[in-house]
Amino acid sequence: MNSETNEDHAGAALRAVIYLTTVIAVTAMWIAVVSPLDVDRIWMRLSWTLPSLVAIVFLIGDTSAARQRFLATLAIRPRTLVWLAFAAVTYSVLVTLASWFSGLLFHPEFELALNPIEPGAVLLIVLWSLGEELGWRGYALPTLARKIGWNWASLVVGVAWWAWHTPGWLVGFGAPGDVSYLVFGAWVVSASFVFTAFFRLSGGSALVAVLLHAGANTAFQIVPIMPGSTGGPEAFNLLTGLNVVVALAGMAVTHFAPSCDGESPRRSRNG
Repeated sequence: MNSETNEDHAGAALRAVIYLTTVIAVTAMWIAVVSPLDVDRIWMRLSWTLPSLVAIVFLIGDTSAARQRFLATLAIRPRTLVWLAFAAVTYSVLVTLASWFSGLLFHPEFELALNPIEPGAVLLIVLWSLGEELGWRGYALPTLARKIGWNWASLVVGVAWWAWHTPGWLVGFGAPGDVSYLVFGAWVVSASFVFTAFFRLSGGSALVAVLLHAGANTAFQIVPIMPGSTGGPEAFNLLTGLNVVVALAGMAVTHFAPSCDGESPRRSRNG
């Protein structure tokens, strides 16, 4: 790898860090302005589109190669279809297991009863997830990984993702206010590693990340997992523990996997 390529990767990684900082700042300003107003919640939910919108702005001013790499994350390949199916059910399984085991171990009186959800609500969840994931996994993650490796990139994006949720968490929007902030952070950061594993194993598909994200948020609506519906914090704590286990397994599996730009396992940056 020549010095010019290293400089290119360093410049791209710096832009990705500036992008993450910009998304957090713009989101914080949006929520600070909108949250005190007596307006429909849709105006708050528009903050969920900012990661992708800001990424598009950054890509407009980036190189054609960067734009091509971004568009490649939207391609559907044969193995993408397999991982789309896995992404659709992964968090439904994890959330259900965490809720059931929490009741079994800590709240014997708890009965696992699923909440109905309208198809239109699921579609909206997918669209809001698209608004986030084209930025987090479509742009920031692979851009950073080319310079600092997948594990470090997962950590940086995960911490930024947690910080991005903080303004909403402070005003009771978009994040579970009845969950410990540190536990929620552990959930988000570990989820970043899970999303990276799915992204890499699917051949670099941001669409798989979109469906994984939507699957998690849909499961949160259907399965009782938050303290207010399960009688305590144990269910979400168990879910966070399961998420960490899946993240570690994903890191192990992808350690020898080819990177999404076709490098061999030996040369692939794993952090």
